Amino acid sequence: MYSEAQIRDQFGNEALDYLENKHQGGTNGEKGNTVEKARSYHSRL
Repeated sequence: MYSEAQIRDQFGNEALDYLENKHQGGTNGEKGNTVEKARSYHSRL
């Protein structure tokens, strides 16, 4: 793994900020999709 300092030196602060925040929306979006699938499945029964 690379350290934050190595990433910052190689790619800059913007890339480091992006990587630190990358999965925030992704994991929350995944949870929402799972709930919506379950709701649609149960509403069809």
